[in-house]
Amino acid sequence: MASRHAKIWKALKDHLEAYPGLPANVVYGGQSFDEPNPLAPYMIVDDVRFDPGRRYWRGVEWHTGSLAVHCMVPLQWDDLQSAEFAGALADYFEPDAVMTYDDMSVRVAKQPAVSVAGYRDGSHFRLPVLVYWEGWG
Repeated sequence: MASRHAKIWKALKDHLEAYPGLPANVVYGGQSFDEPNPLAPYMIVDDVRFDPGRRYWRGVEWHTGSLAVHCMVPLQWDDLQSAEFAGALADYFEPDAVMTYDDMSVRVAKQPAVSVAGYRDGSHFRLPVLVYWEGWG
């Protein structure tokens, strides 16, 4: 039987992988990858993070946390192209959208957004998009 942590991760990952704007290259935490094409965007997806405290709501164990998706855009892109790439992903995870896996439900808790100022990372510019979630089951 899968752990609660794994079920939440699977629900979020399945939703992300259904994103119509997903670039050809998506790298998950801990995976190694070849040098990216400096002219093509890609994404680095961290594993799911849990907030330290447990919450109880309506008698069901309730968990909260976040998922960071790093939008890696070519340095040649202007600020509008970069904002569009990260913003479209943030808009895809609509607030209150519910995802499920097995007996676990996960809801987007609030509008995702670029969590910190973007910065240069090798041949790309990194824009971290943070998705806050709530899960129960």
